[in-house]
Amino acid sequence: MIHRDRNHPSIIMWSIGNEIQGMDSPEIVSVAHKLAEYVHSLEPTRPVTAAVNSVNEKKDPFFSTLDVAGYNYARDHYLSDHERIPERIMYCTESFPLEAFEYWTEAVKYPWVLGDFVWTSFDYIGEASIGWRGYLQEKDFYPWTLAFCGDIDICGWKRAQSYYRDVLWQTGNKISIFIKPPEPSFPENPKREYWSLWHWHDVVADWNWGGYENHLMDVVVYSAAEMAELFLNGKSLGKKETSMATRYTATWQVLTMKEF
Repeated sequence: MIHRDRNHPSIIMWSIGNEIQGMDSPEIVSVAHKLAEYVHSLEPTRPVTAAVNSVNEKKDPFFSTLDVAGYNYARDHYLSDHERIPERIMYCTESFPLEAFEYWTEAVKYPWVLGDFVWTSFDYIGEASIGWRGYLQEKDFYPWTLAFCGDIDICGWKRAQSYYRDVLWQTGNKISIFIKPPEPSFPENPKREYWSLWHWHDVVADWNWGGYENHLMDVVVYSAAEMAELFLNGKSLGKKETSMATRYTATWQVLTMKEF
């Protein structure tokens, strides 16, 4: 794999694993050291990394085998670990979509944090319904088959969270607009665990709502500009701030009209 891909400009690091069991054990640390050295011998121009979950000080020896430390869901360790080991370069190897703003903010704030990979880019078959229903699933997730947590769906279309990430990282669409449905898109799970944050806000890019005439609907705008202005049939509904203070988001309540 390394020989095949070493000339690809898209390769920026080589990973030797993700959420490996026993990362705090000497045996696994020894294997990680051997793997890192082997990768360096095959292709010395790029750093070696790995994605580490349940980050704590016991995993410092494992981190020491890496050139760049991958943190899964551990932004709360960015500052404390930097104070302990200031030479450690880190980045987020998995983050929650619902905390996209926080992970972006801290990557910008801390120069030793390179950036953020979200779980997950493309949606996938498996871990069914964790994006919408979350945990605990209790094996009652039928008829769900997809995780429903991808920035991009299985047909290749961007979801709302991906457009929001465009605004944060200043790439792609600098402004986008969605509507919060008057009823939830799918039944809620009353047993969702507090740490289950692989979902996104229930907003859709649909504009026709038959049966909901004369209802107030929330129109949500993500914008990289300082202000956003919403127009309905050529009439301004006002300007609103879209800045870091508002998480680059503005919401208007709009009265639906009868479709002609």
